[in-house]
Amino acid sequence: MCKYKYPDYWKLKVQEGDGWFSSINQIYKPNDLIFIGQIINRQSGQNESIRLLFPDIKAVTGFVQYVYLPTVFIGFLKIDGIDPKMIMVGDESFASVIEALPIREEFDQEVVLKIKKMLSILEASWDSNEAEMSKKLEQVLRILESLTNEHVITAFNVLKSPTRLASWLVTEYESEPVLGIDSLEKEVKMKVDEFIELSKEAESKPFQSKRFFNSLDNVMIL
Repeated sequence: MCKYKYPDYWKLKVQEGDGWFSSINQIYKPNDLIFIGQIINRQSGQNESIRLLFPDIKAVTGFVQYVYLPTVFIGFLKIDGIDPKMIMVGDESFASVIEALPIREEFDQEVVLKIKKMLSILEASWDSNEAEMSKKLEQVLRILESLTNEHVITAFNVLKSPTRLASWLVTEYESEPVLGIDSLEKEVKMKVDEFIELSKEAESKPFQSKRFFNSLDNVMIL
């Protein structure tokens, strides 16, 4: 049985608090997947960036289904008087919350339909192989990005290694005139060539792995 499939596993993880998200724990191991996510919702006051390492695509899927997406969805609902932590994990109680709470005035009922569709896709993916699970996550990401508007930015990415993460960042900064490579170098506090080399070393050297992930703490788009 896959432990990542069950909400109780993720409830325990959430209860661990900030220690779980600590960069101290971010030491890359071969075949790890790097999850980076962003939640910005001006209506709910959410402004969160998430960066975690997971051992495989099943762990990523469980996190997205039971922690990341419910945290995103809370921003679309009126939850006055309700502790958000009580409905953070997307188990059976979260499904009932979607039905019971009204959508904020800034959003329409289509949001609820998309929420249900994303959760349904992820739930069905547990019977798939890892390649199919990756495709299902990509499908969910496309739906999630369709919720983006002037008030909301939500997205995530799953990368297979520190070098791929570093290359992705360089490409993102090069393609965005407002940012540029100079901005990235200031944020990671090193030249791009050194940053790329560090990402390579991070794949086999624990100390360099810590150093690499620590260098990302001030990267604006993460």
